[in-house]
Amino acid sequence: MSPAVTRESVYGASMTGRFPILYIAEADASDAILSSGVLAYMVEAMPQASFTVVGSPKSAPLFADTPRLDRLIVLERDSRLDWLGLWNKVRETRWGLVVDMRGTT
Repeated sequence: MSPAVTRESVYGASMTGRFPILYIAEADASDAILSSGVLAYMVEAMPQASFTVVGSPKSAPLFADTPRLDRLIVLERDSRLDWLGLWNKVRETRWGLVVDMRGTT
């Protein structure tokens, strides 16, 4: 059994203050439901974390009630330009953790 992943185990106990997490969900709603346990675990394990969730029009609404949700970004993903638009929306934040659940390499 692997040890629990906590903010302190990732960044050290000396890190204080806000801990922003960017969570990129799958576009397919059923896949997003299956992997939503990852986000639920982070919400529980990292009480000082705040969350920005990126999802498709089909998957994003599933995350609307996430505790400590700062932003819910709906990304159409019609072209690569949509990803540039996302970059412009999130680049100013110094993310503590980025979780990409899309399954792409």
